[in-house]
Amino acid sequence: MSIIIELAGEVVPKGRPKFARRGVGQAPIAYTPAKTRKYESDLRLAAAVAMQGKQLIRGPVWMSITVTLPIRTSWTKKKQRAAAAQTLWPIKKPDLDNFWKAAADALNLVVFLDDSQIVTSIAVKRYGDRPGIRIEVEEIT
Repeated sequence: MSIIIELAGEVVPKGRPKFARRGVGQAPIAYTPAKTRKYESDLRLAAAVAMQGKQLIRGPVWMSITVTLPIRTSWTKKKQRAAAAQTLWPIKKPDLDNFWKAAADALNLVVFLDDSQIVTSIAVKRYGDRPGIRIEVEEIT
């Protein structure tokens, strides 16, 4: 079984956990930043639509993600053309693994039971005219 999930727009990497205290003398609690929570929620919805009522994958999983970042209009025309031609790569932050982690966490209990089932993956970060993320998940049989 192969599932393809696509979500257009800004791709949000997994944010670092934030910490807060709930009262005097209380231990700090960790929470996920709101922007990350909203993005993971949007990915979960897109994944649920892609699943179309299929059963959760219970075995080992292969996952591929392609993150397409926007080509900046402030760049020179030459740099824009290079980005569009895939000869200029996004080597600055955010890191590719943070995009991967947000995607994997979002698919828990929607596509597979847990992201620990992912045993092999391919991830690409590039520039393009249409920013977004494309995730392909396939059960390894």
